[in-house]
Amino acid sequence: MDQARCPIGSLVHELGEHDGAARTALSDGFAHWRAALADARRRVADRGGLAAGVDPETAASGLLAAYQGGIVLAGATGDLALLRLALATFEATVLDEQPDGPERSSG
Repeated sequence: MDQARCPIGSLVHELGEHDGAARTALSDGFAHWRAALADARRRVADRGGLAAGVDPETAASGLLAAYQGGIVLAGATGDLALLRLALATFEATVLDEQPDGPERSSG
């Protein structure tokens, strides 16, 4: 298996469990990542690509959680299929399969 790791997630276990300042810095790192994902989800929503009723902020948190959980499972099992499954499940439940936004092309 190719090594699939998240540097921020790895640091949580190495530093954040016992060091308050490190935990704060790591939390800030995840918040920055979540904000970037939320911005991307808003752009997807603007193009009609999110399923009805999906909040971009919630979707960003869900994507981050799916990725982190998938990374942990892939690391534990040596199988990237679990990471792929977590991300595919997220995609299937959050993204609209037929977005009708202006930038969608049919061919």
